[in-house]
Amino acid sequence: MPTRQNVLIVRDLNTGGEWYENINIEFIPDEVIVRSIGYHNDKTETELGYISTNLVKDNRIGFYGDGLVSNSQQTFTLDKPVNGRYLFQLILADGTIDAASAGVLMISLEFIKY
Repeated sequence: MPTRQNVLIVRDLNTGGEWYENINIEFIPDEVIVRSIGYHNDKTETELGYISTNLVKDNRIGFYGDGLVSNSQQTFTLDKPVNGRYLFQLILADGTIDAASAGVLMISLEFIKY
């Protein structure tokens, strides 16, 4: 039977589109599944971007946009310990960090050991 641990990241983006998140998983996960990403502001933002993190090899874990909820179920192979601070960035289409975001971003991750 697989071992699982869920992590919910909730970020108030009024402090900027780049931050470190402490993530400590009690086992060495084989993979992480991005269960959902949700972002809400006041409907004044028109930007669409992606979320980058050094948690996964590919760096990109999903997209964000005002009022957008994504349930991609995208899976990333890890096979490494996950204990420490991981960089998260909101990146715009032009490749710059989205420093003007405001509102709340939520990311639901599920870590699994088979």
